[in-house]
Amino acid sequence: MLETHLGCNDFFQGSVLDLIREGEVLTTVEDLKVSMRCSTEASRLVAARNGWPPRSSVDTAEKELRAVYERRGKDARELYKSL
Repeated sequence: MLETHLGCNDFFQGSVLDLIREGEVLTTVEDLKVSMRCSTEASRLVAARNGWPPRSSVDTAEKELRAVYERRGKDARELYKSL
């Protein structure tokens, strides 16, 4: 999500942000319907990018989503140590 927002990733041909509806990414992968849940922070970023509220909210939403990813990365590293 964050990488697509920043223009660093072509996941779903760069349109993953357009696929989010009601907190989920709904799409088809190899003829299989897929529904992936999004974090609240991801949904906020999509809403901010869609033009309302103003640009400063996009920056805030991006920071919140980045914090979620950093926490998840830290949790994953801790889990890896315990394995």
